[in-house]
Amino acid sequence: MTPSVYEKINTKKGRVLYTVAAGENLTKAEIKQSTGLSMTTVITCVDALVKEGLITLELQKVKGGGKPHSMINVCEGKCVYGISYKSGVLTALSIGLKGEIKREHTQETKEGELPSEQIYSLTQKLIKEGEPPLAIALAFNFEGREEVAERLERRTGAKVFLITNTAAIAYRALWQGSPLPVLAIGVGNTVKCACLDEKRCRVTDMGALLSAPAFCGKGDYRSLLSAARVEKVLRSGDYGGHYELCEAGLMETRDLPSYSRALARSVAAVTEIAHCMCAPQEIYLFGEYLTQGFFDRVCAFSRVGDSLRRESGERLNFAYGAALCGLTEGVFNE
Repeated sequence: MTPSVYEKINTKKGRVLYTVAAGENLTKAEIKQSTGLSMTTVITCVDALVKEGLITLELQKVKGGGKPHSMINVCEGKCVYGISYKSGVLTALSIGLKGEIKREHTQETKEGELPSEQIYSLTQKLIKEGEPPLAIALAFNFEGREEVAERLERRTGAKVFLITNTAAIAYRALWQGSPLPVLAIGVGNTVKCACLDEKRCRVTDMGALLSAPAFCGKGDYRSLLSAARVEKVLRSGDYGGHYELCEAGLMETRDLPSYSRALARSVAAVTEIAHCMCAPQEIYLFGEYLTQGFFDRVCAFSRVGDSLRRESGERLNFAYGAALCGLTEGVFNE
């Protein structure tokens, strides 16, 4: 059992269900001991969960006679879906009540457009391979996503949650054992912070990071380099004072390494601000250009560097974190 997940669950029935999911072949007495609930409450919750089809209860005979022991487990077929979008690829997966991944599918989409039909298609594919979901969580920011959520609810009968990739990382960290409150910071061309506590998950858009200025050979201003491109150029190891933009030709930048260090200081300042607001024990940073070297610079500049953790921004992690959000809020907290 992960204590932080248990703290996040605010219903007695949900805590009983999570306790069963975290164990195997539990008795009612063991559930009572783990939850601290009264036996009357445990019996009421177990009966309700059995009727809802979320857990199973079998009686095991005792050698030599006597009252048989109950063996309580979660139903293996029940599942929750998580769907995320990153860089033109949709990732959809289903997880069981224990948080284990059951199935996973990916599909390429047209970047920059809401892939509504692909979302419906992947959802139907998961349903055909297993059972309908108890809940679905979508992790992406597209205009019109509310309409997609409403249609999914009508088609599947499941409650649909809309979250960001940053919130998905926070839920993943929660299930990995990070104590509440959990703070995740997504670092890209903009910075988003997700603070997950016992009551809710608050996402704050900290705004866009300053972009490095790009100049032509005569020193005239021509364009702006995105923060992600800056780090990519520095990682390539062939930066020589010039950077070629496809749409602008050969451009000269002024002291790109110094800009990268300044950017690390900016991110470090964000971690300090976020720490003052949420007071987390751990802060999870992720981003497409958050290399180990850049992360180390942020840690060195930040006054809370010891609490910083580098998280992978892989597509699967976003979908998995979304599914864990759906499981936490749509099943255990329902």
